Amino acid sequence: MTPARFVVAILLAMVLVAPAAPAAPGDILFSDDFERNALGPAWTVVTGGGDAGIGSYTASSPTRSLYTRWGPVTVTSTTVNLAVPGAELQIWIRRGADSFSEDPDNGEDLAVEFLASDGTWVELERFTGAGTPGEIFTRTYTLPSSALHAGFRLRLRQINGSGSNGNGGNGWDYWHVDDVTITETNAPPPPPPVCSPALFEDGFETGALAPKWTEAGAGGDAGVGAQTAASGTYSMFTRWGQVTVTSIPVDLSGQLAVELSVWVRRGADAFSEDPDNNEDLVIEFLDNGGTWTALETFPGNGTPGEIFNRSYALPGPALHAGFRLRFRQTGGSGSDWDYWHVDDVCLQAVTPPAPVAYYAMEESAWNGSAGEVKDSSGNGNHGTAVGNATTNWVAPAIPGDPGTCGYGEFPFNDTAAVQDAVDTRVDINDIGNRGTISFWYKSNTRWGQPNRDRQLLDASTDVFGDWRDKYFFLVLRDRGRLRFALEDSNDGDFILETRRLNFARDVWVHIAVTWDLPGDTLQIYVNGNLEERDTFPTNGILGDLATLYAGDNRGNYLVSGATGASADGSIDELRIYSKVLSQSQIQADMNAVH
Repeated sequence: MTPARFVVAILLAMVLVAPAAPAAPGDILFSDDFERNALGPAWTVVTGGGDAGIGSYTASSPTRSLYTRWGPVTVTSTTVNLAVPGAELQIWIRRGADSFSEDPDNGEDLAVEFLASDGTWVELERFTGAGTPGEIFTRTYTLPSSALHAGFRLRLRQINGSGSNGNGGNGWDYWHVDDVTITETNAPPPPPPVCSPALFEDGFETGALAPKWTEAGAGGDAGVGAQTAASGTYSMFTRWGQVTVTSIPVDLSGQLAVELSVWVRRGADAFSEDPDNNEDLVIEFLDNGGTWTALETFPGNGTPGEIFNRSYALPGPALHAGFRLRFRQTGGSGSDWDYWHVDDVCLQAVTPPAPVAYYAMEESAWNGSAGEVKDSSGNGNHGTAVGNATTNWVAPAIPGDPGTCGYGEFPFNDTAAVQDAVDTRVDINDIGNRGTISFWYKSNTRWGQPNRDRQLLDASTDVFGDWRDKYFFLVLRDRGRLRFALEDSNDGDFILETRRLNFARDVWVHIAVTWDLPGDTLQIYVNGNLEERDTFPTNGILGDLATLYAGDNRGNYLVSGATGASADGSIDELRIYSKVLSQSQIQADMNAVH
């Protein structure tokens, strides 16, 4: 090297080192236009079969640029002090072409990455090899908060290549980089929350897993990158092999119901790489017994790039002070294969909407007086006891204070001519073509008993004695099957029935039914779990119905499996809604106390 070139190289090295104390927005913290012969101390090259350097094949300005070529290689900057309020990276990238170097092929990508504050490498963008030869990309990145630390480094990583032999001795698969500049900026506004209010949320816009997540790999890897996202710029990824990403503990104790929502995407070659058979992603939670329980497994051998928007009603064992969420990739084929992407993780407490009517059945006694069964919704839909229906406080559905306290008792009868019930005085037609009814039920006999039907709810009409009468009922049939049935206004018959449920006598069971005639859907929930669901070709409109009876049949219109026999048991916490509740909202009803 001549003395003149030696002096120039020393001066360039001095320029490339970040200043110790950046002064203000607009200051250049790092800059390189590669107008020299060698990378020098500003960059470190680690090769895995590839190569990197400076050449005059092409440039943004004026004549030289950095290149990567031939195969796997990384070019990593010196440490840059980015302990500043904000920073912006500008960079020029060009895909190689035969006219000046050689173009890369599929899988011979270039990734732009930075070292985050938690020690992980975060991908800002991946430029695919299988694109237009010679294509130019001029990029400006607003660096996330995880990049703003004193140990920041920038990395350019070529994923693969076809080697150095051939192409007139120049080898294959070139990428070109120029005009790398990092500038101090004002602090960017904080990213909006994924959901609010939230018990826990992460949209990964900080650019790092920490402090909300920890990674444990067994051949796999995880981090945050910009390969794809549901919202914003970044998402979490798992890749390469077996790896788990686990949340910090979240206190879910005292919550009536919690819903987890999450966005999951299977990798694809267009932005990462698709997993194969047995390279699955499992979403799990730590239950109150210390066991990891799976919510869902996403198979690796599906459509590349497929997106899953999921909401889960967390079961009771999840609602404890040490709840943790975990994403677990089950396998992979090594670096750089088999990606899963996760974004917009949200845990929210669930509160049901206000009911049209709510009967806590706290009265000391009933005697058939009008309005004696009080509606606690505030809507004034007070009901009336019919026949020998009465109240009790001895064995509530949820004991304690708070608990569910008093409840209604409905004695055995097996004739349609006798009704022992509560007439809620709520006309189901006033509720509408969509609705939900939820309640606790305790049978005086075991559910699986043969030849023992029990009418739990009934709003059927018994006026005309012909086709104009319509039915709407819930019956516990012999051998423990729940049947929910209704007619639409066009005389269509629609019946939904569960499998056999073998609950013992004197056991409280929470039951909910939903109807959505415009959506042609009926559902039955048992103890907060969806027990049965089906779709039907309704006309979207309920038939002409009556007020809802709880505990017995309402009249003599007993078709499609309805019975004249009473509930022969106890009912409590009866709520009626004019909309279809979600599973989480039904669970909140089930767990509610007063």
